[in-house]
Amino acid sequence: MKIIATFFFLGFFYTSFSQSIGIGTNSPDNSAKLEIKDSTKGILIPRMTMQNKNLISNPAEGLIIYQTDSIKGIWVYQNGKWTTNGLPSGTNNGDMLYWKDDSWVKLAIGNQGDLLVMCNGLPIWGGCKPLVSTTHPIAQTTSTFKTGGIVTNDGASELITKGVVWGTSHNPTIALQTKTTEGPNMGEFTSIISGLLENRTYYVRAYATNVNGTSYGLEDSIRFTRDITLTTSQALKQAQKNTATLISTSWSWLQCYLGYWARSGSYEPNVDEETYNITNSFQSQLWYQILDNIMDYQILQNNAKSTNATMYDGIARIMKTHDFALLVDIYDNVPYKNIIDMYNDIQNENID
Repeated sequence: MKIIATFFFLGFFYTSFSQSIGIGTNSPDNSAKLEIKDSTKGILIPRMTMQNKNLISNPAEGLIIYQTDSIKGIWVYQNGKWTTNGLPSGTNNGDMLYWKDDSWVKLAIGNQGDLLVMCNGLPIWGGCKPLVSTTHPIAQTTSTFKTGGIVTNDGASELITKGVVWGTSHNPTIALQTKTTEGPNMGEFTSIISGLLENRTYYVRAYATNVNGTSYGLEDSIRFTRDITLTTSQALKQAQKNTATLISTSWSWLQCYLGYWARSGSYEPNVDEETYNITNSFQSQLWYQILDNIMDYQILQNNAKSTNATMYDGIARIMKTHDFALLVDIYDNVPYKNIIDMYNDIQNENID
């Protein structure tokens, strides 16, 4: 019996691996290695999330899985990428699908009377935003750079404005005050940005606005490096220049804090000012400008100490104290102890 059973198994093994295999049928199709027939049950292939699918290392051509999230359905790896014939389900009558990159995307129904237009090769309700690119910034001086952009398409709507926006954080937007306005015309434009500070990276984007919204060019950046090898006289001139720039560009803000409070007129405070809320919309740039001005006077102080130039040392200490006081009064964010320590430092040095 054992010999007969062994030969039966070997025969089944040979038949299975040399011919078509049938489950639920004695006559599987010759074109299929495996045919399954059943009227009450199905077949389950490996099921996984999109994240797990994308973690499969070196998937074989033709590999099949069932994705359980995002766009659910059977996914096949072919031509070097995952593809699916599964379509996302709609939510409302009028929802539509369009193909983007390697999958279907649902476009929700628009409003009554909306027009469906193509923007950058994709359908969108309403109208297109402009197309704009950013010109690479080039330093003109130690505090000025030249940049700009090119508006190549107005989105089939009249331009409202264009320009360049910059800031010390990535992806600056027109919500910032640090932007230029270069008019509503198409084509290339140039912006000169000045009053910038050293040892700080500025991120730059061109922008263009029409009735459908604002679009941005790709972000670029530029950095000015502070020269710490200046002589004492040169360091003082640099510090004085940056102080003058700070006061001339931001003095209207400083007056709100230095004894010029008023409940009417141009100096009336707003909620952000009274709560010391440092945000992009409320002069966050001024915070960094004052800190950089302190660094200017720190360089002057270091140079003065190394050359025993007590007068320059005294100027540096007094101006650093002044700048710290500004930070306290404006933002309530620097301990007064720093100001007191600086004052005592000046007194103890017996500076002329």
